[in-house]
Amino acid sequence: IYSRSAAMSEVNFALSELNMLEKLNNSNIARMVKNYFLEMCFVIYELARVTKSGGYCVVVNDNVRYGGEEIPVDLILSEFAEGFG
Repeated sequence: IYSRSAAMSEVNFALSELNMLEKLNNSNIARMVKNYFLEMCFVIYELARVTKSGGYCVVVNDNVRYGGEEIPVDLILSEFAEGFG
């Protein structure tokens, strides 16, 4: 699910480019964002696995911006959730 996400690929590419251009205030941001979403992919998988059929799960998050690049956290996590059913 993670590796098939077009939005995730775009975010990873953009942050990598910004990092190479030294436009991020911390060189670890690109890695942090990548790992955050990878971990959240596992969390969402587990939520989908343990939630009863027809049940609900609510995740509250906020979108962020690094080096001028907006990261649509809500859309990416929703994409993961849809991918896991």
